[in-house]
Amino acid sequence: MAFRRVVTTEIDGRSVLVSDEVVPTIDAGATQAEMIWRGDPPPDIPNDGKIDETIAFPAPGGVWLATWILGAGKSAVAENDLFELSTERRGFHQTDTIDINFVERGSVVLEVDDGSIELTAGDVAIVNGNMHAWHNRGTEEVRVIVTMIGAARAS
Repeated sequence: MAFRRVVTTEIDGRSVLVSDEVVPTIDAGATQAEMIWRGDPPPDIPNDGKIDETIAFPAPGGVWLATWILGAGKSAVAENDLFELSTERRGFHQTDTIDINFVERGSVVLEVDDGSIELTAGDVAIVNGNMHAWHNRGTEEVRVIVTMIGAARAS
């Protein structure tokens, strides 16, 4: 299911619809992604509703809404250098973001240093910039809607 993105803004003091489009799916190797929305720091309002299609992670203060889809039997690994993977543990990575992950469909295993937990449709997991990995050990693809908030890593 592709997302339909409808964006409004304000022009000359009037609220207007500025876009109505289907969000393209991006093939990111082992996973697929859809950039639903992004507000790069500092987000300005009103804005023109245009979305930069660059794939990366938000800078501190930026807020992005996206999806990621992981096929059955797959682990999320960055085959396109989106993030640096741990060399010791398959799929482990961290980003300078707070990620609010909502499992829309399927089930996925979130693995951290002290164990793992299975999440199913309707569950939410907050990842606070720590090392983690995602594994789909099921027989169907999993789809997760994620809000990423760019953060500054404390030293």
